[in-house]
Amino acid sequence: MTKKILLINPPQTFYRGCCDFNVYIPTSLLYLSSYLKKYNVDVEVELLDFVVIDFNEKIIGDKIQYGTSFDRIKEMLKNTDANIVAITSPFSTQFHNAVEVAEIARKEIPNALIVLGGPDASVRGKEILEKNDCFDISVMGEGEETFSIVCKIYEGDLNDIKNVKGIVLNHDGAIKMTPKRDYLTNLDSIPFPDYDLIDFNDYFHNKHFYRQKARHLDNGIGIITSRGCPFGCIFCSIHIHMGHKFRSHSPKYVIDHIALLKKKYGINNLNFEDDNLTFDIVRFEKILDMLLATNADIKWKTPNAVRADLITNDILEKMQNSGCTELTISIESADDHTRNSIIKKRLDIRMVIKVAEHCRKINLRCRSFYLVGFPGETIETMRKTLDFALDMFKRHHLIPRVHMVTPQFGTKLFEICKENNYFSVDINEKTLGLGNQLYGTPLIKTEEFDETDMKDLIKEYEDKYSKLSRDLRAIQPSIY
Repeated sequence: MTKKILLINPPQTFYRGCCDFNVYIPTSLLYLSSYLKKYNVDVEVELLDFVVIDFNEKIIGDKIQYGTSFDRIKEMLKNTDANIVAITSPFSTQFHNAVEVAEIARKEIPNALIVLGGPDASVRGKEILEKNDCFDISVMGEGEETFSIVCKIYEGDLNDIKNVKGIVLNHDGAIKMTPKRDYLTNLDSIPFPDYDLIDFNDYFHNKHFYRQKARHLDNGIGIITSRGCPFGCIFCSIHIHMGHKFRSHSPKYVIDHIALLKKKYGINNLNFEDDNLTFDIVRFEKILDMLLATNADIKWKTPNAVRADLITNDILEKMQNSGCTELTISIESADDHTRNSIIKKRLDIRMVIKVAEHCRKINLRCRSFYLVGFPGETIETMRKTLDFALDMFKRHHLIPRVHMVTPQFGTKLFEICKENNYFSVDINEKTLGLGNQLYGTPLIKTEEFDETDMKDLIKEYEDKYSKLSRDLRAIQPSIY
């Protein structure tokens, strides 16, 4: 019997004052589909992306709902007979939408297995199932293999899957967590994303498509060529979802993927959205060499940022020659103690300066990420970071993006703040969203600074940045 699998990307809600909403290709769900079709004998897969279907923007009190209305979702789910419904929760700030969709699915498709996946499920899977009985299971970590096995052996009884590794199970009134599944070692065993499940025009024609990540990404999408991060930055939770070990697609797989996107779907612009694109610098340089050798003729960026200490001048020039139009580097803090002892970044700031200098020399646009407000910081160390950001902008046109640090669920930073009572507000979906921006709600207070200090510091920085930005634009409009 053919099993009908329904993959769902829920709509999104943004409170006023949160960072801007973005429409994006649901790549993780497309990978699930292609993996299911390759390794499961008899499945029928459907994707409902409620971020773009019947797209609507609705103001509800102090928030805006983007995507498909819940009334329309109810109507659509009422007309499906899926055996398994998988709902992704890509962001903790959007989890309530996954719950609402799951509750609708539970009512309209009562015999279906309701599965939660995505990064948030990996971080809070057990806690989520304890509080939300609309989900039968959550998939922890990398989803392809675990979900494929669930789909293969599930025949209508949760006992069928109670021993599958890598899940949390809500069964017989008890929450059971099975042993972790090992991460895939051969990423090339995963087929290319199942792009035939979507209509690219639904995304390209939406005014919110990649609104924040890449304002100039015309007719383009994001791709991921590797997984895992061996570094231990205290604010990051990616290792919970994808592990500490760096794993990657081969250069040939990457080039073939790009060729497919270009030839079959007309995709000419790419965002490399790896967490550590350049970690294996030999692999990365091979990808660049192959892009050049095959005359790929694409434009690409690195909006998730790369480490400056892994890039040489020669590689920067190869990047530009192969189509890179914008490089983003992660700096976090200009203060050595904060960056390396508190954040655990393990980065030499001199390498940042070197990369910025060469990017300006070869006229490659370069952006940078900074974070302020870590426990252990002082007003002076944060001002040092902000002054550095302004100086690098002025001298090398390194365009800064500054955020107050957000204590995301599952991170070491969250544990530190919880243990020391450093939260300035109750941490929930709304406050996390409001805190994840330059002008947001400060979420951390310590003996060294409080919410007022942070707002004053950011206001001081923004005034300086605005003036400097106007001055530089007057001299060189192309800086942006």
